[in-house]
Amino acid sequence: GPVVLGVPFDLQARQIAPPACLPRPSAEIMPRTGPIPPGSDDLDALLAEIDAARRVVIMAGLGAADADAAASCRDLGDRIGALMATTLPARGLFHGDAFSLGIAGGFSTALARSLFAQADLVLAFGCSLTQHNLDKGKLFPKARIVQIDTAPRAVSQGMVAAERHLRSDARLAAQALARLAEAEALRTELEALQARNESLVSDLSVAEG
Repeated sequence: GPVVLGVPFDLQARQIAPPACLPRPSAEIMPRTGPIPPGSDDLDALLAEIDAARRVVIMAGLGAADADAAASCRDLGDRIGALMATTLPARGLFHGDAFSLGIAGGFSTALARSLFAQADLVLAFGCSLTQHNLDKGKLFPKARIVQIDTAPRAVSQGMVAAERHLRSDARLAAQALARLAEAEALRTELEALQARNESLVSDLSVAEG
C-alpha cells in the first residue's frame, strides 16, 4: 500500500553540499559479457532427440524475445517441421507464421490444445515453464520438454517441468540447431543418392552379365 515519509521542515529547507567525489554509476562497471553459446555435446544429444521425434513444437518465451531469437526459431522450425507457439508474455513473436498456434498455456485455443496433446517433443526457448504456461502439466501430456535457457531450472513453481536442459542463449542455440539439422539433411540426402547410384551400378552389372 501507500507509504508516507515525514521529513522535518528544517531538514527539507537545508542545502546539502554535494560530496567531493561521487561513486561511478553501476552501468559503467557492470560486466559486459556476450551471449552464452550452446555446448557441442549438448547440441548433438538434442539433435538426436529431434531426429527421433515426429511432432515437434517450438515454444518461445520472453528470453527468446530478449535474445532476438524469433527469426532463428522460425528458421529452425522450417528445417525440422515444427509447429510454433509462444508463452503469454511473448505473444505475437511468431505472428504471421503459417505454423504458429499462438499462445501455449491457459489461453490456448481448442485447436492449439488438440495439436499440443499430440506433440512428442517441445523445444522451449527462453521460457520459465510456469504452471500457467504448461497448464499445470496438462498441455503436453505425451511430450518430452527441453528447456533452452541461459539459466535453466530443475523445478519451476513446485513442478519438474523439463526432462532435458540446454544452457544457452536462445538465438545462438536455435541457429546452431538449424545448421546441424541442415547438415544432417544433406548427409541423409547424399547417402540416399549414393545408395541409389550403387543400386544402378549393380543393376547394370547384372544386365551386362
